[in-house]
Amino acid sequence: MRQEASRATACVLGVKSVADRIVVKPRVPASEVERHIRNALARNAAISAPQVHVTTLGNKAVLTGHVHSLLEDRVARNAVWRPKGIAEVEDRLLIQP
Repeated sequence: MRQEASRATACVLGVKSVADRIVVKPRVPASEVERHIRNALARNAAISAPQVHVTTLGNKAVLTGHVHSLLEDRVARNAVWRPKGIAEVEDRLLIQP
C-alpha cells in the first residue's frame, strides 16, 4: 500500500519528489509476531514451512530459507504482512525447484 501511494503521487503534475516518513510502531512483542507468522506458514499447505525461517527486527520481518516456486515465495510474503506491527518485509528466500 505504501508503494502504491508513492507511485500515485509521483505522477501528479508539479510533484518533484515524494518523501515517505511514516513510521509504524509495533504494538505487539517481536516474539509474538514471529510466532504468529510461523503458525501462519505452518497452516498453509502451499508452503514447505520447515524450510522457511522468519525473524523480526523492530517492525521489519526477514524471510530466509528456500521455497520451491514463485507461488510459495508469494504466499510466504503475504503471510508475513498479516500480523500487526509489521511495516516492512525483506524477502531473502531462495527459489529451488
